[in-house]
Amino acid sequence: MADQRQQESRQPVAQGIVLGILAGIVFLSADMVMNSMLGTPFFRLLRLISSVVLDKRELDPSYSFTAVVTVGLIIHVALSGLYGLIFGFVASWSAGSLATSSLLVYGSLFGFLLWLVNFYLIAPVAFPQFTQINQFWNGFVAHTFFYGTVLGWYLSLVRPRRLDIQESTTEKERRYG
Repeated sequence: MADQRQQESRQPVAQGIVLGILAGIVFLSADMVMNSMLGTPFFRLLRLISSVVLDKRELDPSYSFTAVVTVGLIIHVALSGLYGLIFGFVASWSAGSLATSSLLVYGSLFGFLLWLVNFYLIAPVAFPQFTQINQFWNGFVAHTFFYGTVLGWYLSLVRPRRLDIQESTTEKERRYG
């Protein structure tokens, strides 16, 4: 019984990593489309992301496209998984009691806070190139809705199954003691 509770408490955390990566894919896709619609190069975001590890020289369109895409994707997937892990850990405290609407709100709030911390605390000091993006569309909207809300929604899709398992296990314990 104790082992089952430990496993159930770790499940949202592990799911958070996977769901964070999935939400990160939605975020990246939407952000790249938004860039195109705003007249910014489609792969600008990957160039910015890769500048965290490489150098600002990859912001130049003549820099190796393969290196930019590879490094940018690796960093983006790693950060998306890390942020999903954090959200999954925080969501695990709810012990499965959050409704879908609550997870959507908490996910959106998480994405919003992620944007504030990354772009208003970290970026100005460590990565000033990120302060030059459109903070409404590529910042607020992308982080809040295309990452945070999607993360909360994905978690709401997998959480009911966990609740069903818990309820059926509890019901069996009551019946068969």
